[in-house]
Amino acid sequence: MYLFLKGACKGELLTTIGRDANNQAVADIENKANWKWFLELLTKDLNLQDGGGFIVISDQHKGLLEATKEVLPNVEHRQCARHIYANFRKTYTGVEFKNMFWAASFSTVESEFLRKMDDIKEVNYSAYEHLLARHPQTWCMAYFRTEVACEAVENGIAECFNAIILDARKKPLLGLFEEIRFYMMDRFYHMLQKEEK
Repeated sequence: MYLFLKGACKGELLTTIGRDANNQAVADIENKANWKWFLELLTKDLNLQDGGGFIVISDQHKGLLEATKEVLPNVEHRQCARHIYANFRKTYTGVEFKNMFWAASFSTVESEFLRKMDDIKEVNYSAYEHLLARHPQTWCMAYFRTEVACEAVENGIAECFNAIILDARKKPLLGLFEEIRFYMMDRFYHMLQKEEK
């Protein structure tokens, strides 16, 4: 995930959001070299080795994809289904297409996915072709590795983080990082209190 910074400091906040870790870095531009640098640091810090057993969910930024293949060749790469749908609905609008897309995305076995895609094909053949061209093995649950205990088809956790730091992104770097640090400390404290109850 990356965030565009506004205000005194222009740049991109390269961020990983995970259930176990959260690291930040700022780069002048989002490209393969910066993603590679970031992923190398992340790999070292979290001892990811070749990425086996881990998942990257992204919006298909070419630089991130190329860097991930080099640094973490065995990571499972998934596309964010929400991004796939956002592009899909620009052409194929309406509740019917929305429901059919998400039914296909949440299919847990290939035969179910193929049936859902046939439903889309019956309604609109070009919508069917559009989705097949988006590599369903990266956004449909039926094709996800079963040895990894993560059923996420979208990067909602990253979107939540992005929404939380919306105002902080307009601040200079130190202010941005301080606000993120305060937020994380507060969150950890409140989660610990909940756990104790």
